[in-house]
Amino acid sequence: MLLVENLGHIELEDGVLIFTSFLDAHHSPEMAERVVEKRIEMYGTNLPFLVDIRKIGELDFAARQYYAQDSTVPRLAILVGSKFSKTIADFFLGLNISKTCKVFTKKRDTIIWLKNS
Repeated sequence: MLLVENLGHIELEDGVLIFTSFLDAHHSPEMAERVVEKRIEMYGTNLPFLVDIRKIGELDFAARQYYAQDSTVPRLAILVGSKFSKTIADFFLGLNISKTCKVFTKKRDTIIWLKNS
């Protein structure tokens, strides 16, 4: 497990890298960049990436864009806490996506999609 400052931790689970945000963490674009830098430094660029933001305090629009446009992963999934959050995230990702990316509300579904895509 790799801790990323006061934002959360990254771990490898069954072939998928998972970033889990700490409760009430604030993700600015600079913090999102730091998460990606740490992931690349520790694990490289060939694994699918799950960003679990169910506990997040705040995720800036620019930080969402940074994650969605990260070209260093083959697939990206974002795990949110409600169907409402999923609808909002789907809207923003639809405007800003540059690779295979999907938003989920259930971790199991997320892992299955990332491993089988």
